[in-house]
Amino acid sequence: MSTETVRKLYWDFEKEERWLNEMAERGLSLVSYRWGTYEFEKSEPGEWVYRIQFLDEDARTQKSREYIDFVTETGAERVTTYRQWVYFRRLATQGPFDLFSDLDSRLGHYKRVSTFYGAMTAILSMLMVTVLARIVGIIEEAFGELWGLPIFIVYLVLVLVFFTQTLRLTRRVKALEARRKIEE
Repeated sequence: MSTETVRKLYWDFEKEERWLNEMAERGLSLVSYRWGTYEFEKSEPGEWVYRIQFLDEDARTQKSREYIDFVTETGAERVTTYRQWVYFRRLATQGPFDLFSDLDSRLGHYKRVSTFYGAMTAILSMLMVTVLARIVGIIEEAFGELWGLPIFIVYLVLVLVFFTQTLRLTRRVKALEARRKIEE
């Protein structure tokens, strides 16, 4: 079977999930993912529905493997995992496919992702302020002032991306919490 490789980075798992489902509608089914590299194979258009989830722990742990097995018992397939991220698919003919059975499980998922992005923002910010200042100084000393600037810009962009995602997800968590209060 022929495969197609697409290289693309997503910071927003909801957009990534929509894109995967758009690709499935076009007859391209995800079979593998590794750090921005998606492998697709030809399939019937609209054959699969994809969902992405951020697990409590690394996908290789016993707890995560048990959860993945539980989801696959519902008729879904685990396509691939990447650290704490797991990519599932299910035949569209089986009806709607949602990984979250209630508002609390959806809320927990968004909190986990938000915490992850918040932690990445904090780590990158500390690196940028401490270690990066020293590295940029060494590079500038050896090669001139312009060489340190690109490194600083890359870190700054990463901090801004993670910070933006943290804010977006925090707003989503607050909206879900408000919805839960209304439903109680």
